[in-house]
This record gives sequence, structure tokens and C-alpha cells, in this order.
Amino acid sequence: MSNWIDMRLDVLASSPEEINQIERALQDPREELLKWVAKKRGGDPKEIASDVKVLVTLKPTRNLGHLDPSVNKARRFENEWKDKFWGVVWSHVLFVSEAFPEAIFLGEYWDISTSCAGKRVIRGGREIRHIHDGKGMGREEHLRSYMLPTQSGNQHVPDSRRVCGMKLCRWYSR
Repeated sequence: MSNWIDMRLDVLASSPEEINQIERALQDPREELLKWVAKKRGGDPKEIASDVKVLVTLKPTRNLGHLDPSVNKARRFENEWKDKFWGVVWSHVLFVSEAFPEAIFLGEYWDISTSCAGKRVIRGGREIRHIHDGKGMGREEHLRSYMLPTQSGNQHVPDSRRVCGMKLCRWYSR
């Protein structure tokens, strides 16, 4: 039996044009991803393209902040999928992040049926920070802040040279 994973992805871009490009990229899986899924499932990339697109498409739900859309550089996207497609969906996010190295992707996910939740910070196609709580209530609000090193539980902090420039991550560069 597979569980449903709910995902929320906040994207912070460097310009309104970039956030619009990212939105389009999050709707369309890259050819590399299609080939990988086809190889894994034993099919033709062209035949599975529409199914993969439905699976990985992150739908924009709202702009973040109270700015006019012409100057807004932050947007929230959401998706849900069966846990067996975990790698496909997160690979798609990593590919899009790699194509937009200045943008910051803040992902949150939760699975109510297994009472787990987690958060990820991705930039330039690399995961900067990740926490996962398998003992929580399975909702994102039960996780501690993933930006505070003294409060986060199970954390993964690779390569200290990959620092996001946000106010929330400034402690990391000290």
C-alpha cells in the first residue's frame, strides 16, 4: 500500500520574469527525467510523458507577500503524489532548481498516514539543508524551523560553500 505525500514548494526568485519562467518549468518535466523514468519502468519516453507530467506538475497556488504581481518574486506551488514516486517528483524539482541557480526552493512535505514530515532547502540543483521528523504528527506545522540549527532534529547540511543568501540562512555563513 502506498501513502499519499503532500508537498508545498515556496520559490524565491531574483526577478518577476524568473519566477514566471520557473512556474513554466515546474509544469514541464525535462527530457532527462522522462528517459530515466522510461528506463526504470521499461517504456518509451514519449508514451509516458503525459503521465509523468501529471505526476510532477507543481500547481501555483498563490504569490507570497502582498506585492503587485508585476514585482512579485516569490510563489507557492503544491502537489501530492503516492510515496512510490518520491524520487521522480524531487528529481524534477532538482532539475528545475539546477536550471535557475539563483532561485531558492523551500520544500515542505508530510504524510499523515505515517506521521512524518520534512523540509528541504534547494538551490542550484543541490540540497542545502534537509530535516525529517518521523515521530511527529505528520503535519508541516509540527516541524521545527529548518533554518535554525539548534532547533532542528535530524539534519543534513552538505557543502558549507553553498550558502543561500536569505536572511534566514545568514547564520550558516558565519
